[in-house]
Amino acid sequence: MTEHITRRALLGAGAPLALIALSACTATKDTQGTGSPTQSPAATTGYPGLENSGLRNDSGYHLNSTVEKAPTITLYTDYQCPYCAKAEPNFEEAARQLEGTLNLTVRHLPLLKIHPHAGTSALAVQAAENQGKHLEMARQLFATQSEWKSLPDVASAEAKFAQYAQSLGLDMDRYHKDARSDESAQLITSDMNHAIEIGVKGTPSFVLTKDGTETVLSGEQISSQTGADDMVALFKKVAGIA
Repeated sequence: MTEHITRRALLGAGAPLALIALSACTATKDTQGTGSPTQSPAATTGYPGLENSGLRNDSGYHLNSTVEKAPTITLYTDYQCPYCAKAEPNFEEAARQLEGTLNLTVRHLPLLKIHPHAGTSALAVQAAENQGKHLEMARQLFATQSEWKSLPDVASAEAKFAQYAQSLGLDMDRYHKDARSDESAQLITSDMNHAIEIGVKGTPSFVLTKDGTETVLSGEQISSQTGADDMVALFKKVAGIA
């Protein structure tokens, strides 16, 4: 059953048990959308020439241009997960190589049970996305995990992430509003609920969506150590693309 929770709950104060139960953040593991895309305000692309990137729909935030009816590979990520920090740059490169062939998207899966700032960092990325800076904030958080992973409380993490937002040139009034909004929390928990429903057990996890069926790729197929070229070959194989 889908649960919509408030920002306060996402940060650990009374989060539903289902949303705090996930506790796997591993290098290898056996884990395992539709809808009309809408342009994020002032959306920008991480790659020159990908004019349609910066989109979010029910399959997540798109890292490459949306190809209608093409299979989708979705990465479920946690910005405090060290293995996600290794996997996501390769996933971004795979998205570039698969431009026009497969849709590669990212969805939130903060592991609230084991990462105290996972919810706060997801909110920071979502607030940045609302100003077209999803990738920039995500990269900043991954690059600086050692600076903020051991901060003592939510307020300290929020202050640190606000510094990053300012360095990215975001409208800070809007950033603070979006990072503290229940609407942002509900989008994130919608991703989390869906991950639980389809059997995702940790991060990073990769899911193939093809012909309306979602398949969680196993740790025997892919892990945080998988390079971009190997990701491309695997994604083509599981999607049935030569």
